[in-house]
Amino acid sequence: ASFSCTTIRSQQMAVVDRTAEFTESVKRQRTKMGRKTPAAEVLPSRNATQFSADAISTLQSIRTMASFLQNKHAAYVLDDGLHGMSDTERDEVDEEGQRFLQACSERIAHLKQKAAETAQTAS
Repeated sequence: ASFSCTTIRSQQMAVVDRTAEFTESVKRQRTKMGRKTPAAEVLPSRNATQFSADAISTLQSIRTMASFLQNKHAAYVLDDGLHGMSDTERDEVDEEGQRFLQACSERIAHLKQKAAETAQTAS
């Protein structure tokens, strides 16, 4: 499947942290039921693992590359004479994209391997 800049842009929706609203809602409901609300029962603490840190780093890299490609898209498709990129500049963007895809593929393969190892250990 090919992605246009519009497709990528529509997939980058704004994220709103509503954790505080959720926590307050749970507390209100439990108060109505006459129960205390220990914080650990509302939202367990997140233990950041190396796996999650690596996954987040990979996701951030993908978002950075998508942004880079969005910024270069218009100039990439225009001819040099129309204030676009020269063939040399296009080649540089292509090479950068290929290097990124290779590195990203390796990172994702590593994450898959770690996830499989964790699943085997857990069972």
